[in-house]
Amino acid sequence: MLVFSETRGWRHNEGIAGAGKALVELAQDMDYAIYSTEQSAFFNPEDLARFKLVVFNNMSGAALTKAEQAAFEDWFARGGALVAIHGSGARAERSWDWFRDDVIGSVFTAHPAAPQFQTARVQSLAPAHPVMAGIPESFELNEEWYSFERPAQDHGMTPIAGLDETSYSPRNDVYGDYQDLRMDLNGEGPIAHPIIWSKCHEGGWRARSVYISLGHQVGTFDKDVSGGIARKILKNALNWSVKNSGQNDEGCGD
Repeated sequence: MLVFSETRGWRHNEGIAGAGKALVELAQDMDYAIYSTEQSAFFNPEDLARFKLVVFNNMSGAALTKAEQAAFEDWFARGGALVAIHGSGARAERSWDWFRDDVIGSVFTAHPAAPQFQTARVQSLAPAHPVMAGIPESFELNEEWYSFERPAQDHGMTPIAGLDETSYSPRNDVYGDYQDLRMDLNGEGPIAHPIIWSKCHEGGWRARSVYISLGHQVGTFDKDVSGGIARKILKNALNWSVKNSGQNDEGCGD
């Protein structure tokens, strides 16, 4: 497992540290070797060939050169696995067309401010998906909640979990151009705000990606926070991405 957390934009110090610790522990549970780096030079064909799974841990900005991006895309298309955490979907997507369009899909707009961190209700949008195995159909978690320009399903992603927008204040009156962060602007229901999604690439069986917008706070993926729910989701995502979640894997229809 290669864990990459180079930042050329906003740096989530707490999130990088917290997710990094959890990933070390989860790698041990999975019997995976793990290598963590902020050196993008590892994104070359020879070094990438050593890894089965790549995790973008709050990567931000133009962290990879064009040549490194191309090397990663080629590695991924050959059956790679990618899990991207929190800031990786907010501050990296604008500088890398493939990552923006095929992994993240929708463009980050803003997160609530004043208060920045809120407890909200998370709802399973795909209870049968292996990433949600052992996860209640709804639970509460305190986090920094991202909003995006459009729901993930509009970009060919499979929404896995979403926010009940009635359970927190989706407002930002502090910075930027977005104040009303609701994504259910048509009033079609309280669950219209995906925060975790997946995609099966290249025909649905070869390469897999998962984006988890959780992970700003140092304790988000701690085993003792909210019963370890976020940690379990992360572990499920790692296992699903490397096709290790069982024979009846409904996430790609195989």
